[in-house]
Amino acid sequence: MKRKNWIDWCKLFALYLVILGHFSPNRDILTSWLYTFHIPLFFIISGYLCSNKMLTLKDSIIHNTKTLLIPYTIFVLLEYLIEVSINKMNHIECSNIFSALIGIPPGRSSPMWFIACLFIVKMTDWFERYLKSKSLYLSFFFNLIIIAISLTISNYLISIKIPIAWFFLAYPYFLFGRLLKKYNLIIFQTSFQKVSLIAKKIMIAVLFVIVPLCFVAINGNVDMYYCSFGENGFLYYLFGIIASLTTMVFFRFFLDIENIFTTTMTKGSIMIVAMHRLLLWPFEQYSDLIVVRLLVPLVVCCIFYYPIRIIIKYSPFMLGNRK
Repeated sequence: MKRKNWIDWCKLFALYLVILGHFSPNRDILTSWLYTFHIPLFFIISGYLCSNKMLTLKDSIIHNTKTLLIPYTIFVLLEYLIEVSINKMNHIECSNIFSALIGIPPGRSSPMWFIACLFIVKMTDWFERYLKSKSLYLSFFFNLIIIAISLTISNYLISIKIPIAWFFLAYPYFLFGRLLKKYNLIIFQTSFQKVSLIAKKIMIAVLFVIVPLCFVAINGNVDMYYCSFGENGFLYYLFGIIASLTTMVFFRFFLDIENIFTTTMTKGSIMIVAMHRLLLWPFEQYSDLIVVRLLVPLVVCCIFYYPIRIIIKYSPFMLGNRK
């Protein structure tokens, strides 16, 4: 199957936004803009890229353990050991490693909650497809129940930072990604017959920036990790999906080109998610400067390039054997 290069660019951009969000000292218009869609975008892309091949339960567990849980464990432990060493030298109390076993990574490996959550989402997706093989009605009602729980959490439960809440919040985005792939929504054609090429580019670029800003103005600040959903949980999902789609269309239209840097970085995305906060540590005292805020996350991304290439060559299992 031909590689979707625009997906690599889209994922790399989302990784940059994750680092930028963690490097920002306070919530401002920039971080509010990126939090509207960057985590929903990851889950939508994960659903979009998920294989349609139906595995047995055993094979599915083995596959997702190799691609997600093993890299999760390796990098959480590695990051934890590094952080403990630094904290002990500075006489700072260390975080609890055991929280990682229930999907709440400690310290600066906390962004790895996404990987633990994605494992549960993918196993749930296997079960949903198993139900579909038995009855479309069972599959429909199963998805309906999860979406109802997700909307209930996003409307009535605030700041419950636990893995089960993250799973319910993430699953609708993942499901939308699968539906997007299955039905090949017309939005990805980006072929407006009577619109000139320049006009298309301008329109897509403007929507890419303006749409999330409008959603922030309407629904307020959101953040899946802290279970913050703005004024309305339904709008949280609606806006997250629309803003993510706008981003995907932007990269499909502008950057559907092959590049070894983006391909390498997306193969090593787990390493970047796990370790980037350690590399941000020395620069945090300068993070209130906008130029530093924008450039340091970019530099951090680039630093990972050669370590990822080495791991891909000699220890690909650490990155989940991604292709």
